[in-house]
Amino acid sequence: MNPHHLHPFFTEVRGPEGHSLQIQASVLLLKLNNVKTSTVHRVLDVNHKAIENMDDALSRLRKKYVEERQKPVCS
Repeated sequence: MNPHHLHPFFTEVRGPEGHSLQIQASVLLLKLNNVKTSTVHRVLDVNHKAIENMDDALSRLRKKYVEERQKPVCS
């Protein structure tokens, strides 16, 4: 069991498409600082599709967080 097992953002994929938790965390930190995908690709040597998938996951998590915070209060 890894720390990122069943995590909503980090993945546990093996093989050439998988990246270590450290690399995934590095991508997350760079994307949170608005670093371009092309720059992240060059700096970390991560496939641009993997970075785009992480971007999509981050957008979904942000949307879910906002929707949960803005639930209407029934009175």
